[in-house]
Amino acid sequence: MEVGLRHLIVIALATLLSPAVLAQRQISPPPFHIPSTPPLPPAVQASGPLVRLGEEDRCVFHGDADRFDPRWSSMVMYENLRLATSSSPEVREIQLAGGNVKIVLSRSSKTFKAPAAIRISIRGNQEKNFKELCNTQTGDLGIQWLARTLPSAGTLRIEVMDLGSGGPTGDPPYTIDAQVFTSDRQSIRSERPLNPNARTQNSAAAACEVVKGPKRLQAKLELAHTLRVSRRAKGWQYLEYVGAGRNIYLKVLDNPNAGQAGLVNLKFFGKSSSSSGPYQKRCEETFTIAQLASGFVLASEATENRIFGTLIWRVEVSDATPLTRPDDGATLAIGIYREVDPERRGDLSTLPERMPNAYVCLPSPGRGQRQRQNTGSGLVAQAPLLRIKISAKPDVLSEAQRGQVTQYILKALAVWRGSCIHCNPEQFLFTEIDGTYFWLPQAAAIREAEGAFKADFYEMRNQRSSGEQYVPLARNHPGFVRLCSLLPETTSQGILAVQKEVGCGSRSQSISPKPKLILLLQSKRTTCGDDVNIIACAADYQLVELNLLDYSFLAFGAGSSVVGNGGRQVDLFHVLLHEVGHWLGIGHIDNGGGSVMASNITTSRCVDPAAADIVGTTAATPGGRLAFRFAPAQ
Repeated sequence: MEVGLRHLIVIALATLLSPAVLAQRQISPPPFHIPSTPPLPPAVQASGPLVRLGEEDRCVFHGDADRFDPRWSSMVMYENLRLATSSSPEVREIQLAGGNVKIVLSRSSKTFKAPAAIRISIRGNQEKNFKELCNTQTGDLGIQWLARTLPSAGTLRIEVMDLGSGGPTGDPPYTIDAQVFTSDRQSIRSERPLNPNARTQNSAAAACEVVKGPKRLQAKLELAHTLRVSRRAKGWQYLEYVGAGRNIYLKVLDNPNAGQAGLVNLKFFGKSSSSSGPYQKRCEETFTIAQLASGFVLASEATENRIFGTLIWRVEVSDATPLTRPDDGATLAIGIYREVDPERRGDLSTLPERMPNAYVCLPSPGRGQRQRQNTGSGLVAQAPLLRIKISAKPDVLSEAQRGQVTQYILKALAVWRGSCIHCNPEQFLFTEIDGTYFWLPQAAAIREAEGAFKADFYEMRNQRSSGEQYVPLARNHPGFVRLCSLLPETTSQGILAVQKEVGCGSRSQSISPKPKLILLLQSKRTTCGDDVNIIACAADYQLVELNLLDYSFLAFGAGSSVVGNGGRQVDLFHVLLHEVGHWLGIGHIDNGGGSVMASNITTSRCVDPAAADIVGTTAATPGGRLAFRFAPAQ
């Protein structure tokens, strides 16, 4: 036995190191990731046959015992079979030179257990059809594996059905991981055949589906947001951003005027929560209120465009009833639901406060490699410090509310800075709101003076992020101390200007008392017109007004009111992002692409390339008053 094993090892090493095999590996690498086999504990000893075939030469199923054996020397596949369900298998085909094969099926979840069904077939190199070797079912995964001796060289086909259909979310760690090992190192080729069943399921990915409950049998739903909308003669609309998985649900919770007909239009868009890229429309459809009350409307991320982890869903709900119908005054309560992920719920509970990139739709590829053009021609580009004043009476805005508004202004500035492709590194680094200084300590650093080059700001990581957060300026922060310690003769004009504005020691200069932007909050309509449809007004270069009479401005992603008592509800952050865009020199952009600078909030979605290209390059806000409307002007 020992002589035979030693002989096998010598043959395996010779084959592995042969020039033909090495050359083939350089030319034709496998199309999937093959991680190295983990080292085995010294106590593990190889003993017994690799495969103990039972009756009728069937596949042998094992539990956790004897999982590792050093004689399974080559891993030829390691993939997540995320599309496998209880009715549709995931299929893989591998070219092998015969010998022994071991297939390990596992889940990473510590809480979800469900079995899988597996069928193994082989087709010889000179044969046309596959011959089934075995068709069996595992126990609850866990980790289970089976082994088989292949009768000849050829194509091994593995078909796996997940009898738990991916658990509560259909994502890792609940889906099945599959690994394939052989007892001899050999040249292999792997293919992923098209799964006709999965493609049929995906063909309707763009349709909203009405269901009675969760799409996945194991899933539980949690209420993420409740929208309360008042029906009005001129229609209504509501926008919401929700963190969820691949599926999101909407349902009418109560309908006081259930006997009256009404139509509601729904639009669902989705993208990865870690991406600043564009949204993909998942579905759009019009439903009766009765349909929305009797079941759930389901929107799903397309499987072929699957994104693991948390998605940002943009949900748009609007009145589709003909405007000739009299206003019935009904109030609808609409619930947005997501599937509970028992092992990652913390990601969703904290998501709303770190979702500023929900409002950014710039192309993802190469975003971190953009070349800064450093044009710096606009007033904002020339200002070393942005100044903002919030003007409101105490009966309109309490100190706590003022603090919330301040935070949303800072979030808006961070989004615009992250989107600016023409800005110098020092732009947007410092701002002052109501006399308090804020900065982005992680956004840029100071390059040391060297030779003829003076000390200057430079972009850290050579990229910008819409998720950067402003923090109060701490005078004892090492970065700020370093900034103030630089001598005039060794520093750039940009650093000298910042030193003066933020008050660095003896070089501090008198700060102009007039702010660059005044945000006016008062319980009346704006100077853009006595019109209920006007949410906000950019009255001139400095003045921005919010209509607190007709609107309630909601907290970022939370649904609770920050300021205003009007009957119509809008997202405060969304409105401020739009109005700060005007302050930065951008007019209205009604290009049909969903720019956040659209003239009405119905089509205003996110910072698009058309808006990003303007930041930092214009001299001032375009002339005339600019009204941000609730709906397109009639």
